[in-house]
Amino acid sequence: VNPKASAVFSHGYMYDPKRKWRGGELAERQAGGYDMERRLRDIAREGVDKQILFPTLMNIPATNYGGLGAALCRAYNNWVAKLVRGHEDRLWPVAVAPAGCPDAMAGELRRCVRELGMKAGHLVPYCGPRNLNDPAFFPYYEAAEELNVPLLCHPSSLGELTDRFDSFFSMHVLGRPMNCTPALVALVCGGVFERFPKLRVAFFECSAEWIVYWMHRMDDDYEWAKEDLAKHLSMPPSEYVRRNCYVTCEADETLLPLALAEIGEDHVSMATDYPHFDSKFPNTVAE
Repeated sequence: VNPKASAVFSHGYMYDPKRKWRGGELAERQAGGYDMERRLRDIAREGVDKQILFPTLMNIPATNYGGLGAALCRAYNNWVAKLVRGHEDRLWPVAVAPAGCPDAMAGELRRCVRELGMKAGHLVPYCGPRNLNDPAFFPYYEAAEELNVPLLCHPSSLGELTDRFDSFFSMHVLGRPMNCTPALVALVCGGVFERFPKLRVAFFECSAEWIVYWMHRMDDDYEWAKEDLAKHLSMPPSEYVRRNCYVTCEADETLLPLALAEIGEDHVSMATDYPHFDSKFPNTVAE
């Protein structure tokens, strides 16, 4: 982790009840992050039937190297399973997998699905030097196929391409797509979806418009590269996206109809980002 970038990206003041940032409503709303009765009231107010839950600062368990990362993931997954107990029909936490300890990822996913009842696993966009087509991740993909659960790629905003900037605004604008784009390219162009045809991966908080550009961009290069890629890809990249990929949308996306037409409405979910600062709560769905 780049300490300078982490310091620039720090925005905990928004959630500090003593600071009362913009009146303090956002800080008060954070109770929905740990009080599930409050959360259920809030999502009912939104008109949300079921909600997928991610942890804030998920990179702490997901990307710590070795046994520490594996232990942190196990501890978090146990905790969040207890947090939603009694509300499993509406609140679906994502099992965080230790990408810093790839050998433990498949086993932790199997444990979370079979013992804790979780319905999806987390997928980091990249971890250290490893892209998502690194063979170290293949057992994790095999487990996801075997268990028939999707992997949800949630960006963190920090990383090599964003850490060079010196404002939270710039880093947040860039972070989501700059995290998820290398993940998408590795999975599609790196042949992961060819090797694991039943693998389902959802990309969060980049918009549905984002993936349409990359479908076109990858297909355009595929025209001149397909002979060299014959061993890795048996069809144009956009076909893997339509088969294997899912995205979240924002309510105000101008080109949302185009995205729905390109990848299909069954491959698009709605991102509320509740209870964070950029959530449009309580008007996400209404908008």
